[in-house]
Amino acid sequence: MTRFRTIMAFLIAPLIIPVGLSVAALVSPGDSPVSLTDFLGLIVLFSLYALPVAFVLELLLGLPAWLFFRRHGIRAWSAFAIGGAALGMTYSAAYSVAKYVAAKTMAYDFVRHSFTRDINPGPLWLAVPAGLASAILFRAIVFPRRFEKRTEVAKSW
Repeated sequence: MTRFRTIMAFLIAPLIIPVGLSVAALVSPGDSPVSLTDFLGLIVLFSLYALPVAFVLELLLGLPAWLFFRRHGIRAWSAFAIGGAALGMTYSAAYSVAKYVAAKTMAYDFVRHSFTRDINPGPLWLAVPAGLASAILFRAIVFPRRFEKRTEVAKSW
């Protein structure tokens, strides 16, 4: 694990979220795009809305999770998957709490205001897989398979 690889993981991992959202839109019932240009257009559209939020949340939630994992030497795929799903669920829950509890007390409608409407995580069934996929990609970048083989060989000596 190098510092460069960790920085690249933080920069690349959130990029899977717009792709996943585009695939979800593609397979959803109803009017779904069928051409490659429509699919790429969806990726660009979801990137405009999802990536800024994904990078901010990566700093707020993902960085502390990574520091915890690194400090305790956690490298298991399952731990990263569970952690990513938990972070996606945390974001969805925090948004819901802000939308239904805090917003009501301040008479502020999250869904109608243009600034907060764009950070809507969508339903929980989209936020959890987005966090999970991002965490799995992060783990794959930070700890590539060839790195694991080298450490296993080194330990056997």
